[in-house]
This record gives sequence, structure tokens and C-alpha cells, in this order.
Amino acid sequence: MIDREVSYKKKYLVDTNIVIYTLKGEKEAVEAMESFEDEMIEIFYSTIIEAELFSFHQLTKNQKFKIGQLLDLGEIIDVDSEIALKAAELRALSSKQYNRKLKLPDALIAATFPRR
Repeated sequence: MIDREVSYKKKYLVDTNIVIYTLKGEKEAVEAMESFEDEMIEIFYSTIIEAELFSFHQLTKNQKFKIGQLLDLGEIIDVDSEIALKAAELRALSSKQYNRKLKLPDALIAATFPRR
């Protein structure tokens, strides 16, 4: 019998606020992002997060650079038709089961989480 150690990477979908809090130097966010650099953790971002982060009109070149560095820690996933349909399902489910309207950007971000 072969003794195999099976290890699975943890996967995290990082939201816009985590990046913003990290850039502001908030301790918990900084520690979380630093822990993501562990080789057993994969991080993902939606292109929606990328758009949200870069949409502030007064970003300096240095701030844009720092955002880029944080995004480089993970994989940016494009919103495609499959993700759009999953987001629509999540919004419908949110309304039906929780009587809450999930905002489209939040639904798109949540639907981005990799299914691999």
C-alpha cells in the first residue's frame, strides 16, 4: 500500500474592502493578505473588484501601483456568461429566500468563486 499525503490548497475570493483595508494598513486585513502568500492558499479576484479599486478618480500612481501589487498575489477572473447566469441565480435566491436584494456587483463577485 502506498502512503500518500494528500494536500489541498485553500481558495479565497478576496473582496474589494479587504484590499482597501490592507492599503489603509488595518492590522487584520494586512495579516490576512500576508497569510494568503502561503503556498497552500490560492486567492482570486473578480474583474469587478479590479474595476471598483481603480475607479476612484484621485488615485495616485503609487496607490495604483500598490493595488496592482495586491492583485498580483492572486488570479483575476473575468466575468463571463456562466458567471453572469450564476450571479442572476444568486440574486433571485437572495430575494426569494432572504427577502433581500443582492446588488449586481456583489452577486457577480460572489459568482466568480472558482468551481475547480
